Amino acid sequence: LKAGNVPFAAFHLEVADPQGPDGRAHLRAVCRLARVLAVPLLTVPPAGAELTAECDRLAEWGKIASADGVMLTVETRAGT
Repeated sequence: LKAGNVPFAAFHLEVADPQGPDGRAHLRAVCRLARVLAVPLLTVPPAGAELTAECDRLAEWGKIASADGVMLTVETRAGT
């Protein structure tokens, strides 16, 4: 798509363990890819954790994404 001059608008990232170190590693990798491809937006699903833990995770992930110039958004899902 990039070769055909079609820009990417956003990425969506789902990881098996969003609370663990592998989740952060995947996030960093996707954010770096987004920066290289000039993708401004990254969407992640809610982890389904307790509210305080989820807020802490999203605050940390937001800082990681922001460091690469990417805006982090959380997907809205019914029942979450």
